[in-house]
Amino acid sequence: MTTLAFFRLLGAAYRLTWVERRRVAAMALPWLLAATLPALLLQGLAPRSGLIGAALALTGVLCAVAGFLGFALRWQRHILAGESLAGRAALKVGRRERRFAGHAVLVFIVVGAAFLGAAVLIYLPLTLALSALHAHALLGLTGWLFQGIAAVACGTVFGRLALALPAVAADEAGDMLEIAWARARGNVLGLFLGTIASLLPFALLQHVIEAPFARLVGHRVAPQLAVAALAMLLGFAALAVLAGFFAEAYRALATGKAPQAGVAPSGALSAR
Repeated sequence: MTTLAFFRLLGAAYRLTWVERRRVAAMALPWLLAATLPALLLQGLAPRSGLIGAALALTGVLCAVAGFLGFALRWQRHILAGESLAGRAALKVGRRERRFAGHAVLVFIVVGAAFLGAAVLIYLPLTLALSALHAHALLGLTGWLFQGIAAVACGTVFGRLALALPAVAADEAGDMLEIAWARARGNVLGLFLGTIASLLPFALLQHVIEAPFARLVGHRVAPQLAVAALAMLLGFAALAVLAGFFAEAYRALATGKAPQAGVAPSGALSAR
């Protein structure tokens, strides 16, 4: 069993994102224009209520998710196989891209199931027990407790299963979720901390930037779009670090499977 050097891998992910920031921007730009920008426009056009508004909002979310997943795949392909696609070529969708998106959806479904499990097994029984005991003063604490437990549960599950995504990016064959779960054994804490440390700094930065302008945003469309655009840009930066961390973790854990830069893995699937 390989034990990850957590701090080294996380530092490498941040350094790579900074050193290759121009390449990150070049890889993110096609997805920003093709998927994320339409998501922002749909958010601005969506009415505040009604079926049409819900449909536009859902379409916007799907566009944003497609943009993030497309960029994550291209960035991990660059790290693991030395592939550097930009422009329209980066938007090409084939078997590899569909497989990557499918596995990402499965990961999110399982993470969602972990969230529901935390709600059913912890939040609801605790809330009912406190209500039965008339301990209403403690009910507010259950929300905070649930959020903490749910964050740990979801982060732990995501950290183990997200190793499947760089494996798919490297065209490794097999039941990737099961393989990823087994590979993460002994490194659950490091993968969880890597997930948090990749995302939290950008979330805090976004909050620091947005907080002074919270009152100015209100219900006006232009400030809302500006805030959403900032969130998208910081999201791409955070995703570059997160995807880089898991790509390096995959390379360390998948002995004999993860390619060196520019080298295809053994037993690889056809990309198309």
